[in-house]
Amino acid sequence: MAGALIAAIAAIAGLWFQAVATYWSQETAKDQLQQSKEDGERQDREQALRVAYWVEGDQSFEPRVIHVINRSLDPVTNVKLIIEGTGVRDAVYQFSEVRPCAEILLPDTIMETDRGTTLRDWDWRIREIAFTDRTGRGWRRTSASLVSDSKEPDWLHSIGEDTKKAPQILDALNCGDSEK
Repeated sequence: MAGALIAAIAAIAGLWFQAVATYWSQETAKDQLQQSKEDGERQDREQALRVAYWVEGDQSFEPRVIHVINRSLDPVTNVKLIIEGTGVRDAVYQFSEVRPCAEILLPDTIMETDRGTTLRDWDWRIREIAFTDRTGRGWRRTSASLVSDSKEPDWLHSIGEDTKKAPQILDALNCGDSEK
């Protein structure tokens, strides 16, 4: 009788330990799957995170210069800089591509509007930049967010690549893998 009782307790303990081990195996698998998803999302965003824009200068005193930078090791294509402001209908300045490790400088004195003037003559701001990464995925960046979006930006007028003067293109600093 004592042997049967010990065998029953051992069997129950074995089942309990097996249940605990199974539970922790499932939790580990869930964690690994979540980590894989996060790694995949991070990898998808890697190039897009290296594309940015900013404006330098003060409208009242000096020409403002738009900087568009691609710090990745791959080109971005279908780049559209969407501009809005007083006296300027929503406009877009387009580049077929921004090469790897490049910074483009666009003074507002060379960017023409649909009124035959330059952006320098108006109060304006950049609403967003849209571009396509190396995998063909579309992205939209504002001053506050970066989202994947294949939807074409809606604009009323395209400034195009025609300017009074070609933009300046520089080599970008801190390009590529920051760990190297």
